[in-house]
Amino acid sequence: MAKEKGIEITISSLNVRGLVDSMKRKKTFGWIRRKKYSIYFLHETHSTTETEALWRNEWGYKGLFSNFSSVKRG
Repeated sequence: MAKEKGIEITISSLNVRGLVDSMKRKKTFGWIRRKKYSIYFLHETHSTTETEALWRNEWGYKGLFSNFSSVKRG
């Protein structure tokens, strides 16, 4: 948590181990919305360029994605 001049920023980092399943994605998005952090880092989402628009729409906020063609990136 960072606090400067009355502004508080909270950050969450979560390994979700895949969000391809729509029910898991809905539950995960709901859970992190209730946490009310300023910034969320979701790891191992297994997103693709094709799923980005759908997931942004479901999330309802800004999102940045980093997609790779391989499951393992080291």
